[in-house]
Amino acid sequence: MIKALKVVMIVIGVIMILLGLNCVFNPDGVAKMHGLAESIGAFKWLAAVFGVSLITIGVWVIFAGRYPLQNIYMVKLLITLNILFLIFNLYSVSQDYLSFSAALPH
Repeated sequence: MIKALKVVMIVIGVIMILLGLNCVFNPDGVAKMHGLAESIGAFKWLAAVFGVSLITIGVWVIFAGRYPLQNIYMVKLLITLNILFLIFNLYSVSQDYLSFSAALPH
């Protein structure tokens, strides 16, 4: 079970880093995914801040994933963060802020 936790944490860390890099280097693509025709400067800045945060968390998740029992608070943080991301995304879809079709390439 610990081996599976290590693998899952490392995979989630890599995904977070990739999503963060996408936010930093492709804010227009992120804006289009959220239904905005073009992104303004404030959105680009906000996407970059969010991207850097995801990259930072992703790196720490990978480090903590090597020894999850010694970094149990990081495991708890990761579980809480992913639950909150899920709730936020479900809320966004329910309020029509975001649709599943907008996230898929055309």
